[in-house]
Amino acid sequence: MANTKISALTGATTPLAGTEVLPIVQSSTTKNVSVTNLTAGRSVSATNFIPSGSSIPTNGLYLPAANAVGIATNTTNAVYIDSAQSVMVGTTVSGLYTQNTVNGFAANPGTSTNIQIANDPAGSTGNACVFLNFRNTPVNGAKYIRTFYNGTTETGSISLNGTTGVLYNITSDYRLKNNAVPVTGAKDFVMGLQPKTWDWHDGSGKGVGFIAHEFMQVAKYSGHGEKDAIDSDGSPVYQNIQPSSSEVMANLVAFIQEQATTINALTARIVALEAK
Repeated sequence: MANTKISALTGATTPLAGTEVLPIVQSSTTKNVSVTNLTAGRSVSATNFIPSGSSIPTNGLYLPAANAVGIATNTTNAVYIDSAQSVMVGTTVSGLYTQNTVNGFAANPGTSTNIQIANDPAGSTGNACVFLNFRNTPVNGAKYIRTFYNGTTETGSISLNGTTGVLYNITSDYRLKNNAVPVTGAKDFVMGLQPKTWDWHDGSGKGVGFIAHEFMQVAKYSGHGEKDAIDSDGSPVYQNIQPSSSEVMANLVAFIQEQATTINALTARIVALEAK
């Protein structure tokens, strides 16, 4: 070995096991030390670590763009931090709600800090995204939670009302609707509902409202799930309903209007009869 150039030696297999030895000179005597013991008993530190290369490595850090840092796993970007200090997991896009086919998480700092979570299930026509917005100061009408589907189509939000209240909003713009006509059958809808009271099975007290499967027989667009559904383990999959949905409210208003028309007509007849 003494007469062999280092460059001519066979390359070591990596990663190193730690048991390999290297020659060193200690007190004018050549000795060997294992890789594991190279730093034994000494503090090892560095002022900074700057990765090189803009291509995604198999595993590790890389520099995907100016003033940005990425972490890759299995030859895929896993974490991305851009020049605005936005942190993205599973994506390199900070505005997830603008995308149609993105899975990931993004946290964007600033005066209007927001967190976005998006999911695009295989075979879907577009991703679903939840947008959480945090502001330094209250702004009337500001949307603090927004939900999106298929890119920038906003499906609902929770917004500030004044400085002390909130509004729970569903998207209802006329430009998203076709063939709008007045509600009919409101009386049958309302009379078909079955208000109930009950005792909660866990002993927590009384309940007032509706039984899900009975409610959904009438309000077909105001709930989810199937009666007596169970999962693969045999555990119950409970139904969910929204008694204050726009479907219910529209029928209640239509029924009240029908009743008001009837009351006004009867009142007019009574007045006419009394005037005779």
